[in-house]
Amino acid sequence: MSMSQAVCPGCQHEGTTPVGSRGSLHLVRCTHCTLVYSHPLPVAAVRAKYVEQYDLADHFADWEPRKRVLYDRRLGAMPRPVGGRRRLCDVGCGDGQFLVAAAESGWQPFGIELNPPAAQRTRDRGFEVAEGTIEEIADLPWNEFDVV
Repeated sequence: MSMSQAVCPGCQHEGTTPVGSRGSLHLVRCTHCTLVYSHPLPVAAVRAKYVEQYDLADHFADWEPRKRVLYDRRLGAMPRPVGGRRRLCDVGCGDGQFLVAAAESGWQPFGIELNPPAAQRTRDRGFEVAEGTIEEIADLPWNEFDVV
């Protein structure tokens, strides 16, 4: 598949412009929604690493205090949740650390995570998490989310 035939994972549009490359990673920008993504998507390599070889929950546990500073900054740059506009979806939620900070800021968080140990840790923290990739999870309630 050529660069121009890439299909945007966000809006399904086929037009792209190259952004840059580093090694085997080639980034393109969707000419419709401006999402920047890797093309081709390294699906098999990501799945092997994050499903079979890697425990994100264990990896990120030691970094929680430092990552909290980053999460608080990100939340500070976002609009505050108001009224009924409070649903937040964190794609690649890891072990749920950002969901904790989001909940403390008034959001009603939901996570999506590929790594089984990390998804379980998110559940153990009391949050709802869909396990798998966006492409695999057919019943995501996209119309309920105010922020993704």
